[in-house]
Amino acid sequence: MLFALLRVNNYLQRQSNMYRHIFYLFLLTTLISSPTPAQDAQTTQTAQNPQDSQDQSQKALELYQQAETAYEKGDLTKAIALYKQVIQILPESFEPKYQCANAYLALGKPELLSEAIPLLKDVTTLKPDFARGHATLGNVLARLNDFELAETSLRQALSLDNRLPVHSLLAELLLNRQAYKEAETELKIAISQGKTEAQNYLLLAICQQEQGQNMAALDSYNKANELKPQDAEILYRRGRLYQQQNIHANAIADLKLAYEASQNNVAIGVALVESYRQNEDKKSALTLAKTLIDKASPETQAQLTELLAQLGANDTAIAQLEKLLQSEPKNIQYLTRLGQLYLDINPSKSAEHWQNAVNINASVENQIGLASALLKAQKFTAATDCFKSVLSKNLNSYEAHAGLALALFKLDQFAPSAEEFIWIIKSRPENSISYYFLGICFDRLGDYRQAMSAYEIFLKKADPKLRQLEIEKINLRLPSLRRQAEKQPKTKNN
Repeated sequence: MLFALLRVNNYLQRQSNMYRHIFYLFLLTTLISSPTPAQDAQTTQTAQNPQDSQDQSQKALELYQQAETAYEKGDLTKAIALYKQVIQILPESFEPKYQCANAYLALGKPELLSEAIPLLKDVTTLKPDFARGHATLGNVLARLNDFELAETSLRQALSLDNRLPVHSLLAELLLNRQAYKEAETELKIAISQGKTEAQNYLLLAICQQEQGQNMAALDSYNKANELKPQDAEILYRRGRLYQQQNIHANAIADLKLAYEASQNNVAIGVALVESYRQNEDKKSALTLAKTLIDKASPETQAQLTELLAQLGANDTAIAQLEKLLQSEPKNIQYLTRLGQLYLDINPSKSAEHWQNAVNINASVENQIGLASALLKAQKFTAATDCFKSVLSKNLNSYEAHAGLALALFKLDQFAPSAEEFIWIIKSRPENSISYYFLGICFDRLGDYRQAMSAYEIFLKKADPKLRQLEIEKINLRLPSLRRQAEKQPKTKNN
């Protein structure tokens, strides 16, 4: 995911500054109207020394004012130390704890975020109707990736004051857990409240796209782009939407701009390669793919090799996968893809990679891959054994029956080969070539009437252009085959 979580910390910091004087008045009123908790713990002593109570109250106010002054001057470390002294005197007052938490946040050090959490939790306990306390807590929890508790805090904040500018942050948390409809609602509220920045329209577009609302998503991407024309993420995501809709020219235009704006981000580059491929611009796709491959992560390199293979650059794809395989010799994905790519150009090498894959994971798919490579390498006995092994695990594997039929055919084992071709025909009667091979099997077995019947079905079903050679062979064979069939005694099966 290219976008970062939205933060409302700056706004809440500004609000903290705005409320500083109000908090001072709250604190002053509290001290005038009631004794401090420290005084409650020492009732007898306080009663005997009323001057001590006034001194404690005066000290708390002075420390608080000093903390506020330090905060305003940017001396946050001093402010935190002074707030902590106030908290020791007034542990049941939420104001110094809230300001202390904000001072920690204003330092901008991620490692200090956890220091703010217990302070803010105390704030929301001491003053449960203080909406900004819940909002600030939700913001910090989100930054610490505690998304579930962050969402709870933000919802509580908005239940107290729906005007708070945390709808966007809540929307991002909802989007993160794929609650797209709810996230869309929160973003629309944020926008209606005047939060019309590009990021909100971007997130709204993502929510709409994920719900299949492509036209609405495109409109939102366009608004985001108007507000921030050279933003790489906006261009990238709109380009991907165009790509999904097969609007190739627009997709390429957006992805090229995004690639440049991102300073050649590899993920965006891969998307651009895919768009070039879809637009049948093979030259541009190959050039960019080869540029990207050396600086990509292993996972992305594997993705690029797949694109290279689709573009017909098998040699480059194979070379890259072999390099990846050296660092991860037991990577099933690399082994099986190499097995596929080598199949037509080097079947023995293909079989080697498939065998290594089977040694790691003897799945039916991997065994079929190995058997097919052995068949292509003309190692028919080994291929037969491998296909039979597959069928012992999955009796209805079409690929295994088809491969076994051809391997037996190549071994001149026409009777069992015919049985396999009959199974294939029953499974997929529309496949004309099976009748062709079945006809040959019967022909070699001397069952001329059955051979002629299979050939005639083939001629009816076969595509004249696709199967021209086979059709010519049968037409040459049929006259003599008919004469042989006429001489052959009829059997019950005939």
